[in-house]
Amino acid sequence: MTAAVEDFVHAGYDLSAEAILLCESDGTPEEVAEEIARMEAVLRSSGATDVQVSADEAQRLKFWSGRKNAFPASGRISPDYMCMDSTIPRKHLATILLDIQQMEKKYGLRCANVFHAGDGNLHPLILFDA
Repeated sequence: MTAAVEDFVHAGYDLSAEAILLCESDGTPEEVAEEIARMEAVLRSSGATDVQVSADEAQRLKFWSGRKNAFPASGRISPDYMCMDSTIPRKHLATILLDIQQMEKKYGLRCANVFHAGDGNLHPLILFDA
């Protein structure tokens, strides 16, 4: 999904990353700086290899454009796709993503994943050619 979205919106995503997590913070500049520091610490302790903070509003919108354009970007890499919509307890997201990966291998399908980690709303897009 990352490669498809990057090719579509040119947001500057790291194509060597296995996943990209977009986080957003709001508040006073001091509150945002404090929250960014906390988020970065959590992300790095969880294995993040890179953390980028948008430099300005234009870059923030560009980062988010990837998420907003995931579905049309999928249409460029597959003639057809089926989008599932499910709510997964957040603590089980990693397990479900690994299960989807196994499904890809078992059935010879590709699947692009887009989801809201905060609420566990998962949208796997099963790519195929009807």
